[in-house]
Amino acid sequence: MRIALTERRATNPDEYEGEQFRPRPGTKAAELNQAIKARQRDGNPHQADLDALVPPFHEVDAELQRYKRANVAQRITELEPEYAGDAIQESAVALREALDAYRAKSFAVRDITVDTPGLSGEHAAYDNRIDGWTAVLDEILEADITEPCLTEMGAYKATDR
Repeated sequence: MRIALTERRATNPDEYEGEQFRPRPGTKAAELNQAIKARQRDGNPHQADLDALVPPFHEVDAELQRYKRANVAQRITELEPEYAGDAIQESAVALREALDAYRAKSFAVRDITVDTPGLSGEHAAYDNRIDGWTAVLDEILEADITEPCLTEMGAYKATDR
């Protein structure tokens, strides 16, 4: 009904007055406004139905929450068993080798520009992001990648105490 009232204000501006757009008495807009106020005053006509459905919903929801808590570890183990950690490590090694090759070429370009009369190392272009990527890859390659799993604290909190 509020949407209808707003639409009516756009299509029938003569039914409203003042900066507050109050409906003029005796207009269709005034009737619609009164209907809205009566509806707000009378409350939700579906409240009894809603009140009847709330307790069963809460029972089912509580059972669902108990199930989730009791079966958290099982739900995690049922996930796709393929662990991508090895593939990530292999990809990191391959990317690190490519970055090393890039850096070797950039150093060779720099050496050539330094060796050329009238040029210096400043005349060799180099993508500085390579250094950041190399640092990230070094961190990846330092240790194994942890398989996604439930932490000890998560397992403790999921148990019934």
